Amino acid sequence: MLLDKLFSFIETREKPLNPVLAGYFQKLVTILLNRKQRQLLPYIFAKDSPVMDNLLYHVYQKSISEVLNKFVSLSDNNCSDELAQEIKAKQQHVMNYLSDKLSPEYTEEDNLNAATIIGDLMENKEFFQIVAKQQNIRKLVDFSLDQSETSNDASRVCSVQVLTQIIRSAVANLLI
Repeated sequence: MLLDKLFSFIETREKPLNPVLAGYFQKLVTILLNRKQRQLLPYIFAKDSPVMDNLLYHVYQKSISEVLNKFVSLSDNNCSDELAQEIKAKQQHVMNYLSDKLSPEYTEEDNLNAATIIGDLMENKEFFQIVAKQQNIRKLVDFSLDQSETSNDASRVCSVQVLTQIIRSAVANLLI
């Protein structure tokens, strides 16, 4: 019940979230993650849990994007097989959604925070393979070359940044 109350903060579809409250939310969730991970993970990664989607919706908010980054970068080593599968499925969903957040239809904050999370996770081979899929690369190239009236500089720059990181990681893996 207390977790429901805590995570109700991000259930709102109001934009923007109060940045001060988002900062407190981040601190509290980080403490819970560090101290009560076994109790928190089943709540966050339950099959019908909306938490990850709500975090994605508010990824424009830096504090919320940092919480999302922590959840996506978790390893599933100490979990049951069923929970580990849910974690992997939600992590893959998040990575695909974040590449969509680089689109010019989203705000500059969405673009920047999505690129930051993708960049942070790029060192993990599993995440690299998700981002480096042909469909995602094609999407990123389209975003980076978009010259339409709806395009924006942040989307193009962030897309190029992620493409550059993909190339660097691919080259580094070839050299190893």
